[in-house]
Amino acid sequence: MFFFFQAWNLFKENRIREVIDQSLGDSALDSPQVLRCVQVALLCVQQNAEDRPSMLDVVSMIYGEGNNALTSPKEPAFYDGPRRSSPEIDIETPEPENVSANRVTITVMDPR
Repeated sequence: MFFFFQAWNLFKENRIREVIDQSLGDSALDSPQVLRCVQVALLCVQQNAEDRPSMLDVVSMIYGEGNNALTSPKEPAFYDGPRRSSPEIDIETPEPENVSANRVTITVMDPR
């Protein structure tokens, strides 16, 4: 999942070409189709499921059918973002209790 965060950050910084594997060659780095696939992939991992495209939309976007302009992806799921400085909060941690919350019941079926 770290890859999605890195790709999204590079996308925001307009450096998405850095995500593409160099072994694909220079032609892939400048290929609009490859860049489009990366952007579609980022649309598929957005935080809110409602923002993610359907598979029908994904296929249409990859093949460039319909509206050629893709929306800008929002942050991926579980993205925590850059760490911001926040005021220190003193939270007391309670002492652990020796309690088990596990409750198990076993039913044994016997034939008649």
